[in-house]
Amino acid sequence: MSGGFNANSFQFLALTVTAPGTAQQVAAHTIPDGLEVVLTARRANTQNLYFAETAAKAQSGARKVLIPGQSVSLRIDSTNRIYHDADNSTDTLEITLQKAA
Repeated sequence: MSGGFNANSFQFLALTVTAPGTAQQVAAHTIPDGLEVVLTARRANTQNLYFAETAAKAQSGARKVLIPGQSVSLRIDSTNRIYHDADNSTDTLEITLQKAA
């Protein structure tokens, strides 16, 4: 499934993993020019979230760790470049867009 974010509206994705330890690829959503993706671990999460550009890295390799409440910005052209994993299946990764700095 492919889609695009509309630069003139507010949209976000809220994702969990089905099986902790098995990274999942984010569905493809095109990122308009001039915007960047913000990944946020919800404050209510109890454990860590992980992400990288491949499933193998997101599971145990060179990955970025997000603790509850932490966020990071990425300049990418599509959300399907993100693979995410988590310590448990109840913690949520939020994906939003913001104007690139």
